[in-house]
Amino acid sequence: MVLGVGVDLVQTERMARALVANGEGFEERVFTEGELAECAHRRDRIEALAARFAAKEACFKALGAGLLERASLNQVEVIRS
Repeated sequence: MVLGVGVDLVQTERMARALVANGEGFEERVFTEGELAECAHRRDRIEALAARFAAKEACFKALGAGLLERASLNQVEVIRS
């Protein structure tokens, strides 16, 4: 059963600015410990975090607009299979 379809794009420059401007607080509000650990030593860290952010936003869009009122982005984890 498909609940909905969600699509999202994130500019990597915007993600880089958000990480610099908001620091660890932003990271902790948006990403899980596992996601941060997975991306910590990657050369493409910003791109990897931006991709995860876009996937989370798409997930929330697919599940319904009101979901963000009851859940936060760091309650969804994007993993590599």
